[in-house]
Parts: sequence; C-alpha cells; structure tokens
Amino acid sequence: MPTNWKTKKEELIASAKLGGTHRASVYKFLNDQSASDNRSVADFLTEWVANVFPKDFVEGKNKKVFNKKVL
Repeated sequence: MPTNWKTKKEELIASAKLGGTHRASVYKFLNDQSASDNRSVADFLTEWVANVFPKDFVEGKNKKVFNKKVL
C-alpha cells in the first residue's frame, strides 16, 4: 500500500470516474502496485463471492446495483 493511501484512494476514484485514459492510468497504477497477476485476483474474488456472500445476494436491488457497477 502506498504511504498516503487514503489521499491516493480519493484521487484514484476521482480519476477513474473521468473514464477513458484516466481510468486506464488508474488501472495501470494499481496493477503496478501489486505482485499478483489479474487471473489470481479474479480467481480469488470469484471464490470469495461464491463462498462468502449469501446465495440470494445477487437478486433484486443488489443484482441491479452489482450489474451496474461491474458490467
């Protein structure tokens, strides 16, 4: 984690909301900070969601919000 993570997080979120090359630069920054490859992170998140979230979590309003943010 960067030393100034709280401030950096706010900057990254604001930059990502601009879209396009700004979002790509945020992704690159975060990717450069990590020793994990994308496949490992995706596998971890998939397993975590499948095993931690309640079975009916992605239904109704949660499904709409989740799909809007992820897709």
